[in-house]
Amino acid sequence: MKKTFLAMFMVVFALALMTQHISCSSTKGENSGTNNPITTPTETPDTSTESEVVETETDSNIQNPSTGTFAEEIASYGKPVMVDFGMESCVPCKMMVPILEELESKYPQDVKIIFVHVGKEQGKTKEFGIQMIPTQVFFDATGKELERHTGFISKEDILATFEKYGINITK
Repeated sequence: MKKTFLAMFMVVFALALMTQHISCSSTKGENSGTNNPITTPTETPDTSTESEVVETETDSNIQNPSTGTFAEEIASYGKPVMVDFGMESCVPCKMMVPILEELESKYPQDVKIIFVHVGKEQGKTKEFGIQMIPTQVFFDATGKELERHTGFISKEDILATFEKYGINITK
């Protein structure tokens, strides 16, 4: 009996460590698909087997440092940035995909939208202390963090957040 209990406890503990207490907030809505062409910043190859290197698309006029922190990478864009931390299995994250795609394609000169998969890019997730998904982190053009939001956020609320800090997005 004690061995069974101990084994079960160790499995639960291991699972808790693996998920790093990241949970998906529940939001009602339709699944909007799994394709996600939102640009994901490059990640320096890691010799450990914990995370995967994500193949990415980058703007040709933006320098992506191969070393340094994710915060330095965000600052290197030279324009306001919104980073959305999430995963494909999260319903609110799926609901945000078309919103993020629209913002990225409609306002590329004004704002950079980045999606970070918390399971595949754990270093970036840890760097910003992300504990729930989706979490959106807003930055100004210098890379200074302005605000965080957890859960689904509408296009209008994203634009309003930037405007609240004096960042005008061409409409």
